[in-house]
Amino acid sequence: MTLRSTARESDAFPPVSPPGDGSEGQARARTHDAGAPALVDRDAAAAMLGTSARHVRRLVHERRIPYYRIGGKVRFSPTELQAWVEWMAIRPSTRVGTVSRGGRVAG
Repeated sequence: MTLRSTARESDAFPPVSPPGDGSEGQARARTHDAGAPALVDRDAAAAMLGTSARHVRRLVHERRIPYYRIGGKVRFSPTELQAWVEWMAIRPSTRVGTVSRGGRVAG
């Protein structure tokens, strides 16, 4: 007796490009039919951040950047990367005065 699944495999996952289609080494993004944001690879994330792929790899290793690990591959959400960049922004101080060596504001 064999068990049958009610859902087909093609319904469960988005289509995957076959290996050897000439897209190796290029940043690839996958989208879902529902219009969800695409997940991008390390090279595309580095391009979005304006940094090297090696730096992105280090940020992942140090767990300083939001990422997903899917099937042993590291992927990034562009919307989460944008939110992370905005969160990491250093805003100008609203305090007036100079900072002493002890870190206190004088003035």
